[in-house]
Amino acid sequence: AMARRSGCSVGCQRCLIGIMICIDVCFSVSLRFLGPVLVLLAQSLIVFVTGMYLHVLVPNFVWPAVGTLPTAVIVAVGLTLLFNIEFNYWSCVLTAPGYPGDYLESPDELNRRSPGEEFEDYGEGWRTCRKCRCGKPPRTHHCSVCRRCVMKMDHHCPWVNTCVGFHNYKFFCLFLIYLAAGCAFTAFACAIPMLAGADLRVRRSQSMLFCFVLTISVLFALSLFIGWHAYLVATNQTTIEFYGNQTRKLRARV
Repeated sequence: AMARRSGCSVGCQRCLIGIMICIDVCFSVSLRFLGPVLVLLAQSLIVFVTGMYLHVLVPNFVWPAVGTLPTAVIVAVGLTLLFNIEFNYWSCVLTAPGYPGDYLESPDELNRRSPGEEFEDYGEGWRTCRKCRCGKPPRTHHCSVCRRCVMKMDHHCPWVNTCVGFHNYKFFCLFLIYLAAGCAFTAFACAIPMLAGADLRVRRSQSMLFCFVLTISVLFALSLFIGWHAYLVATNQTTIEFYGNQTRKLRARV
């Protein structure tokens, strides 16, 4: 009876592991196809908000209220924020996060040169990735979506269609900050005519109201995200390392 129970337990564990692997594979494949769609969606939303700001808000509400020179200053500030948003976004998208396999010898090549050493001569904490067959420096993790090892990997972000890691984490954080500033700037600009008594039944006012709600919603989400990454930067952790450290804390308490 004990043998049967043990066999059933092992079988259930294998079944659960198989299900988890299938879910992970399906999720990774879906993110590969979803990434370009989300990049296009992000750019479409930025273009929509910019168009509303320049073609509806500025000529119909800002310029009549404050005049030409203040309007030029306000537009210049908005365009500066837009430039920084786009620059840091595409820098994050186009900058490789850091793939150690592009610089390191594979275990087979290293063994051919120095039999039996593998990656020991690189220093303490190095490992060999069994999936992409390359050396893994400390703080390197394998991304199942990119199917490559990433140095100081924080997470795979579908909104930029790549991993956030060693080389592009700076651009990712700057993008979040400038996008939050741009959302706050646009939401404030949209709120002024609405508080001044603009007729919200007019079609352009309804579009402005939608733009206000959109930027406020994004700003709220970004505030939480920026706070989270500020904590990670202050404590010198990545998202993956944070959860790993929390798991080790729980095990140490037990």
